[in-house]
Amino acid sequence: MPKSLTLRRSTRAKPPASDPLKRGSRDHTNATKQKSSKKTTKRKSKETASAFLVRTEEEIDNDTNRKKWPLKLPVELIRHISSYLSLPERICFTLTCKEATNSVGSNVWGAFKRETHWALDDDLVSNRDLLIDFLLRDLGTAAAYCEVCGIIHPTMLPPHRRRRTEWTSSCLGQDAEIDYLPSNDGIGYRLVFQHIVQCMKDSEGRVNDDGVGPDLEMLRGDLIVAKPVQSLTWRLSSSGQYFGGRLILNHVHVFRNVNQQQRALSAKQVLDLPVRLCPHQSTTTELPATSRYIKTRSANGPLLTHAIASVFPKALQKGVDMSLFRPPTKLEQEQILTTEAGHDVTYRCRSCPTKYRVELTAGELRITTWHCFGKDLFQAQKYWKWFVRREGYSLGPDKRNDEWWSHSRSFPDFACE
Repeated sequence: MPKSLTLRRSTRAKPPASDPLKRGSRDHTNATKQKSSKKTTKRKSKETASAFLVRTEEEIDNDTNRKKWPLKLPVELIRHISSYLSLPERICFTLTCKEATNSVGSNVWGAFKRETHWALDDDLVSNRDLLIDFLLRDLGTAAAYCEVCGIIHPTMLPPHRRRRTEWTSSCLGQDAEIDYLPSNDGIGYRLVFQHIVQCMKDSEGRVNDDGVGPDLEMLRGDLIVAKPVQSLTWRLSSSGQYFGGRLILNHVHVFRNVNQQQRALSAKQVLDLPVRLCPHQSTTTELPATSRYIKTRSANGPLLTHAIASVFPKALQKGVDMSLFRPPTKLEQEQILTTEAGHDVTYRCRSCPTKYRVELTAGELRITTWHCFGKDLFQAQKYWKWFVRREGYSLGPDKRNDEWWSHSRSFPDFACE
């Protein structure tokens, strides 16, 4: 039985070409006509004055600069006179007042970017060095030249006096700063890598054969932060010294109840702050923010929370929920079991050279931490990256450095007492 045939209507716009060589070729005549029929008009962008140059009619009439020479002259004559000035001179003239800027125009500002600056000229670069030397001579010890950003900065303040500003943070680069310690109205203990470099330079030749050096004045600090919500005070005392030939930074965190006579300090009061000793040891129970490259959101580690809660009596451990944290690692589990056995433990971080000890004495919680920066600048530069907390939406697991995403790192043990 013959198969049934299905006829389909052709979708051709016109019959096929009679010449086989022209079959498959596209007729561009209609497309050209349609393209030529459309009028293409290019919109010219309207140039608008900068916001700070716009003035009202009342401001223009009350401008006293219009009564001074040469701004009393016609605008055409002012522009003709300014054409005889050099580019820097014209820019200086426009910066005197808004009336001069409106008369001459601000287009000369953009032209200056295309000029070869004298500071980049090999023949005149020595003049720039002389200018910097003269400025530093006049400013005295209150300023210093920053080689990173190429400007004169205020001298580097100790960590306990340093404030973070636009100028002080722009030249830090990837080194960044340690800014996760407690602060009070913007004043806290802010450590930058240059502090460590300066301490190592000052300690050259002052470390004895046993590797012990004098106290480093640069790293000293004492700060008290009030926490009215938790009804306690948080005191941070800092010091630095060489032990075993390595630079050790010591922080002592002391938590005291404000109403110490009415009630005793509890573990939940301290854990609700939260407390952070390094980028990896904290008591926060929050989950990490969403990340572009990391889809999992694991909880924080339990080591520091367990270390704080374990020193309190059972009656003062109420409200501490350890189920909010991830399971401990092998190293963390060993330290937790040692604590439960009744032994004194100096806890260790698995991601940076940090040790800490937790004690409860006379109703005060004391957390003593030691951060090791190594024997030389090479080790200090390596360890510094581990001490700086890094987080962000665009950072992957290899770039992040916080309590949720951090790697187990190997480093030599260090003496701290």
